[in-house]
Amino acid sequence: MRTMNLSLSALLLGGALLGCGGDDATSKPGSSGADDAALNAVEEGPGVDDSAKADGLSSTSTYYQVRRDFRRCVSPLCGGYWVKRANFSTTRCLDNTFAAECYVADVNLSPIGLEPDTASRLQSDVEAGTALLRGKLVAGQTFNGTQLASFRASEGWKALSSAAPTGTFYKVTDSGIRCIRTPCPSLHAAKLNSTVSGNITGIVAAQNVPDPTLGEDGVILAGAIARGVLTFNTPYERWKAAPVPTCDNVRCGAGTHCELQQVVCITTPCDPQPVCVDDGPTCANVRCAAGTHCELVPVMCVRAPCPPLPQCLPNAQPCMKTGCSGQVCADHSVITTCEWRPEYACYRDATCARQANGACGFTQTPALAQCLGG
Repeated sequence: MRTMNLSLSALLLGGALLGCGGDDATSKPGSSGADDAALNAVEEGPGVDDSAKADGLSSTSTYYQVRRDFRRCVSPLCGGYWVKRANFSTTRCLDNTFAAECYVADVNLSPIGLEPDTASRLQSDVEAGTALLRGKLVAGQTFNGTQLASFRASEGWKALSSAAPTGTFYKVTDSGIRCIRTPCPSLHAAKLNSTVSGNITGIVAAQNVPDPTLGEDGVILAGAIARGVLTFNTPYERWKAAPVPTCDNVRCGAGTHCELQQVVCITTPCDPQPVCVDDGPTCANVRCAAGTHCELVPVMCVRAPCPPLPQCLPNAQPCMKTGCSGQVCADHSVITTCEWRPEYACYRDATCARQANGACGFTQTPALAQCLGG
């Protein structure tokens, strides 16, 4: 055996596991009472964590072992799967009866939300009987008047060891406790499908058992606890969808920004990847002559990309009434003939301003419209 490191520093210290609570509300005779007694044993001495509290069933319940049904009869009455509640010798089936295992016609992994390649590998684990699933039994298809059960999975856990799991299943997470000296209860162990839980001081892997990584979801370990140390023979890590790339946490240098760009992939998924690209031409460093200003003007290109280019353009002049009779609204002087027309009088009190289209013009008001119409 060897002490296992979960990337949190040395975890094999000294201490004890505290337990409280009991099995879930669907417990029947056959639950592992001996394991509960071991969990509830408290040792005296340094490192004992007397602040441990029971975990709610919401965080530890509905974990199942699953295996393929190899019986030979009419499908889907046979050929589905057998599911068994972890840490219990009985399981509540869809018809509310208790049995050692419950038959389900199919296992639905799609609610987990894995990409196709990862989902395919989890499906292979299910077929091999090595996966640990979290989920629930639901009503499935009806065959010849018989209501069949379906298993709807919400989590999938892969076994890192080929050995059949023995002992009790625990979910182990970081307790958040840090100590200056040993022993230190730096890990939290919660028995699956139970409220029995507490802090432990270390875990030990059996020979030839690979080391799991203690991520944000923790790990599930099958084994036994003695004197605050969990010795395990089968570790499980959670199957999770690969994070979708974003620019949220990408910091680009001055003059550049992040964009998601499609890349060439060998395998799926093939999501666009964040890339820092040049901001392109800007007016930031362009100095224009007096009376002009810089604008980005679209240009015609032979090939993409075709960003707009900075150009110095004359500043817009204020709109004014011009023409011989003040009948024209423009941003420059306009010469017109000097004949008089009655409607020209309407423009004396009208507003000459730049309109929504950017050109100068008389603002259309009910008074102006009435005057011109009259």
